[in-house]
Amino acid sequence: LPDPVCQASLISGPDALLIFSNPANATADRIALTVRSSSDGGHTWTDGLLLEPGDAMYSSLTLLKDGRVAILYESNSTLTLARFPLNLIKQNKN
Repeated sequence: LPDPVCQASLISGPDALLIFSNPANATADRIALTVRSSSDGGHTWTDGLLLEPGDAMYSSLTLLKDGRVAILYESNSTLTLARFPLNLIKQNKN
């Protein structure tokens, strides 16, 4: 997984699903915050969901009681909280 050396977040979801967030950029730029999932222990990952195409960093993931994923991250010197259904990151397998 591409990473510009920035704090990422990794949690375990239902049915041993791994959920990972980071700025998905291989250069030093902290851009393109993406949330992906893996159902095979991290061997392969989905294309995921691009949450923030611009500056974004320092993400923290959690699962909500209703089954949605929540992520808190920094973007342009502000904190942003996003929530979305788990199935949005379980599609488009690489």
